[in-house]
Amino acid sequence: MEKYVPPKDSDRKDYALAAVKAAVGSIPVAGAALNELLSVLVAPSLEKRKSQWMEEVGQGLRDIESKLSSLEDLQSKENFIDIAIEASRIAISTGQEEIRNALKNAVLNAAISESVDESKQKLFLHFLDTFTEWHIRFLKLFDDPESYMREHKITLGNIYMGGISNLIDAAFPQLNGEEEFSEAIWNDIYSRKLFNTASIHGTMSASGIIARRTSDLGREFLSFII
Repeated sequence: MEKYVPPKDSDRKDYALAAVKAAVGSIPVAGAALNELLSVLVAPSLEKRKSQWMEEVGQGLRDIESKLSSLEDLQSKENFIDIAIEASRIAISTGQEEIRNALKNAVLNAAISESVDESKQKLFLHFLDTFTEWHIRFLKLFDDPESYMREHKITLGNIYMGGISNLIDAAFPQLNGEEEFSEAIWNDIYSRKLFNTASIHGTMSASGIIARRTSDLGREFLSFII
């Protein structure tokens, strides 16, 4: 099982930090000072994120090892290597746990599954590079609202007519009063063709409020990151 344990080398160079420092170093006069500041402020967090990410992916590979033909085959699977590299870059760049978990699942699914087209896999990673945790939460809720509501003990009350925003408010009370933010998240998801409904506005029946809103591509995206 040691083959999935990430190497521990405190002296190894952090390439993400190196890229940032190289860019900052090109700034006249202030570059050197800013590089030193970055070393103090950013390097420890980057190293922590990188180590945590590698450990999580390593544990994930151990969990699915029975589904893998061999580690050698995985090493020669170019698409998996592409996904692992890109997912690692994104994961180290974010502290949002739901995004990092989605990225880990994407790597593991790329390792064991051939069902998702390679170009779609890369497109899905591109989505995760710009998504927030709220994008993922909205997608999970509106992929199967009834099941989500049962699982999280969410009720709409005695609503006979209303809109999608009613369900958002009930599911995510912390977004109450943040309609512009909710609408921005929704519109972003819709613009990626992951929702089949253009707006959270509009009046509908209670059954309409809890209808599925994910498109075929949206469901495919969710299956790749869950």
